[in-house]
Amino acid sequence: MVNYWVFPKLTIPAPYSITNMREYLLGDRAGFEAYALRDAEIAVRYALQVRNFCARELMIDRVPATIGAMAVSRFTKTLKENNMSPEVCLGTHIKTRELWLTEKQAFRTIKNPASVPSRELFETFPINCYHGGRNECFMMGVTPSDHWYDYDLAGAYTTGLLDILTPDYGNIRLSKKSGRLLWACNGICACHISVPGISSLSQPAGSDRSIWVILSIKWRIMGNGT
Repeated sequence: MVNYWVFPKLTIPAPYSITNMREYLLGDRAGFEAYALRDAEIAVRYALQVRNFCARELMIDRVPATIGAMAVSRFTKTLKENNMSPEVCLGTHIKTRELWLTEKQAFRTIKNPASVPSRELFETFPINCYHGGRNECFMMGVTPSDHWYDYDLAGAYTTGLLDILTPDYGNIRLSKKSGRLLWACNGICACHISVPGISSLSQPAGSDRSIWVILSIKWRIMGNGT
C-alpha cells in the first residue's frame, strides 16, 4: 500500500471543488495539472508495490487483477511446488467435448474441469455446514456503561484451513456411527442436540435471511478429530 502520509494526495484549494473539476481547470490550470499528476503518480506507485508484493511475498510472476485472483495464483503455484494435482485436490477431472462449428464445417475440442461423481453427490451438505465469518454474542437486559472490546485473532482463518485434510473423494462413505468421526478423517455430520428441561437452545443458527434457533444443527468435524 502507498503510505498516504509520506506521499499524500494534493488538496483542492477554495473556492474550487472536486465536484466541478472543469472549473478548477479553467481557474487554476497549473494547480489542476499538479493535482492530476499526483493522483497518477500515486496509482503508479501503488501498482509497483503490488507487483513487488506478488514477486517477493507470493512468488508469482504476473500481477492478477484482483486480490482473489492473487490467492488463486498462489494456491495453484503451491500445488505445483508440492507435486499435487489440482484435480485430485479439488475432486475434479477434465471433461472433453467435441462441438460441431457450422460456420467452419469442422469439429472443435473443448476441455473443461468438472466434478467427479462422488463430489457431485456430497458437496451440497458440507457447503451448508459452512456459515462463513459470522461471530455473535448476546446479552439480556440493559448493558452496563463500560469499554467493550472486540478481539480478533490474526490469521485465524488461515490457521483453521491448514487443519483441513485433502478430501479422499474416491472413498467417501456414509455412516451412522459417531465414533468413526473421531479418527484422523475429514468428516461431516448432522446431529440432534437436546438439553433436558430446555425446549430450545440458546445458540442461534444462521439462515439465508435471518437468525433462528434450532435443535438440529450441522456439525463440522475438522481433520484433527476435534
